[in-house]
Order: sequence, then C-alpha cells, then structure tokens
Amino acid sequence: MSLQHVDLSATGLTKDEIKEIGSCLKKTGSLQAIHLSQNPGIDEEIIQFLSERLKCIKSEEARKVPVYHSKS
Repeated sequence: MSLQHVDLSATGLTKDEIKEIGSCLKKTGSLQAIHLSQNPGIDEEIIQFLSERLKCIKSEEARKVPVYHSKS
C-alpha cells in the first residue's frame, strides 16, 4: 500500500509547516497529489518551493496554479 493523495486543505498550515512538509516530498515516490488550498501559508513562494520538490510541474506551469486564500 502506498500513499497517493493527501488532502490538507483548510487545515491552518503556516508557511513554515508547509515548508516542512515540502522538504519530505522528494522522499515520496508514490504521491500523485497534495491539496493545500485555503491555508494561510500558501503563496507564490511556497508554490514555487513545492513545485521544485515535486519535480512534476514546470516552473511556468506552477505560476498558473490558482492560489486560494481563506477569508479571515
């Protein structure tokens, strides 16, 4: 059994917490999707950081990914 999808949407993750998760992404061989929308730590810098870790989204494509921020 392998982990393929993780949904951490709207869990209140900060930028530092998302970076910690991102630092582990290179070690996952089976992960196909990680959902992090509606977290306060999501911004363009984090999207770039994660896309480099996953190596599945080209940099120019990562910039097209919509960023959703929770309304506080």
